[in-house]
Amino acid sequence: MKKHIGTTNREEGIKMKLPLLFLFSFLLLFSLVSAVPPVTQLSSTSNLQIAYPRYEYVKQNVAFELRIHVINQTAYKTNLTTVCFVDLYRPDGMALTHSFLKYDYTDTDFAVNLVAGNFSTLGVNAFYIQCNSTSEVGFANGVFEVVEDSSIDRSTNSIYVLFFGLLLIAGFFTWLSLAYDNTFFMFVPTMIFLLIGIYVMVYSFPGIDNVLLERGMATIFLGLGMYLMIMTGYEWLSEE
Repeated sequence: MKKHIGTTNREEGIKMKLPLLFLFSFLLLFSLVSAVPPVTQLSSTSNLQIAYPRYEYVKQNVAFELRIHVINQTAYKTNLTTVCFVDLYRPDGMALTHSFLKYDYTDTDFAVNLVAGNFSTLGVNAFYIQCNSTSEVGFANGVFEVVEDSSIDRSTNSIYVLFFGLLLIAGFFTWLSLAYDNTFFMFVPTMIFLLIGIYVMVYSFPGIDNVLLERGMATIFLGLGMYLMIMTGYEWLSEE
């Protein structure tokens, strides 16, 4: 009889905690979706794709070499079949340049050297890239920020400080969970690991140029976060 009553109380406790777990999962998924940046690469239905390195910041009064790859469903495109140009716009909407890209046979990409005068105005600027072939067209657009040289360094240092600060917080709450045998504390490092994984996957991590290393780092944090979320949720629901 006691076993039956205990089982009933346990089931009732789990039912009471389920709404909170669902609420936590909803907020988690919402935050992960919100972390994804707006699309900055678009193409027409003709499947002419424009691939390019996405830079968030450009240094003020410093020339910038833009390189893009143009691909259709079967192969890379060359200047024998495709013409590409880029337009830059200031924060007030004024057009800065309309420059054509030349094909580089060595690197199989299109390139243009954008002179320093195009990046004299601080703030959020815009770009538009378009490529045309005899039967296809593709385009990509987005924004970037022109900043002072020191601003990029300060931004990178801030990311490092935030990253290691979050890891310290995660370690502290993990210690609290183990010291006080309270699984609720584990939700904090769980959220931190998931957010770090999403950030590295979407925005990359400063100082890491290897794509495989970035993806591996993101996978580790995402996997650790998902593991903690499942195990912590299960243990929390199983508590009497």
